[in-house]
Amino acid sequence: MAKRNPLPCTPENCGDKFPKCGRASTYTHGKCRCDSCHAATTADGRRYMEAHREKVLAGMKRYREENHEKVSEWKKQWYSEHREAVLAQHRQYNAENRDAIAKQRQQHYFENREEIAERARRHRKANRKAIRAAKKRYYIENREKIWEYQERYRAENREKVAARGRRWALANPERVRENGRRSASRRRAKMREVQVIDFTPEQFEQKMAYYGNVCYLNLPGLCTGAFDEIEHVKPLDKGGAHTLANFRPACTPCNRSKGAKWPFAA
Repeated sequence: MAKRNPLPCTPENCGDKFPKCGRASTYTHGKCRCDSCHAATTADGRRYMEAHREKVLAGMKRYREENHEKVSEWKKQWYSEHREAVLAQHRQYNAENRDAIAKQRQQHYFENREEIAERARRHRKANRKAIRAAKKRYYIENREKIWEYQERYRAENREKVAARGRRWALANPERVRENGRRSASRRRAKMREVQVIDFTPEQFEQKMAYYGNVCYLNLPGLCTGAFDEIEHVKPLDKGGAHTLANFRPACTPCNRSKGAKWPFAA
């Protein structure tokens, strides 16, 4: 530990390479740490570093490799003790060098685009569930903030949003029809004030795939076999719920023929 030196800082006490500061000082590892002596030591260290840079860096690298766990533990301990100061320093640096940092990141991205994209794909594939859970948790905790941002973005970028929507619709006609069916059924369910239980697109696709994505009614002389509409087994008019358990795939002729009959017998 550092201890207070009762004697003045002199060449006899501090060593020939330290200047005389003429006052008592603190000794650390046998060396004077007064302002003058510390400045001299720092200057000596810089000069040595400039003259032997490669040698010093090689030695530091070798030490880190030989003492990886020790260095890692020391870094963790140091960071935990100086966390607030480090974060404040980072914030200050980022604020003062915002443009330079953005330019550097952009240049790095363009020079390593394929590698970055591949690393991101591997990460998403390996952490799919964790990423989905984190996104869901963030959405729940910041729902109002997200809605406000989305509304503001759509208002400021109407043409851009509309063009992107048209491109997606042209590239995903089946999803458009599916979303239309789901939205129409949900609107009708809300209008009748029936029970509505939300579900994800993945759950809906699994439910329809269970029936082969073909019409489950198969009415003789009418059925086309296609999956045109969502059929509510117990009609909404009869108190049926808008939930996965009440959904079946149906073609338009069969669904129109069944109508709101309950119970229904083919």
